[in-house]
Amino acid sequence: MLYEELFAKLAEARIRYVVVGGVALVLHGVVRFTAGLDLLVALEEENLRSFVAAMTARAYRPKLPVKVDDLLDPRIRARW
Repeated sequence: MLYEELFAKLAEARIRYVVVGGVALVLHGVVRFTAGLDLLVALEEENLRSFVAAMTARAYRPKLPVKVDDLLDPRIRARW
């Protein structure tokens, strides 16, 4: 399962996050068709740097037209 692999990599990198949205419901046993994975990531700088590195290494990129490194800048995140 794609999600299990990703969760294992995030755990290996000791990234603090929670799964939210449709996939969270599925993981709790609610029958629902969904493919998008929504993660809520702790905003501490070291955690975010690890998250960005892990996602970049796996060729994940933001769905919105923003630079992935902008996630690391608290001023930019505040504007979002």
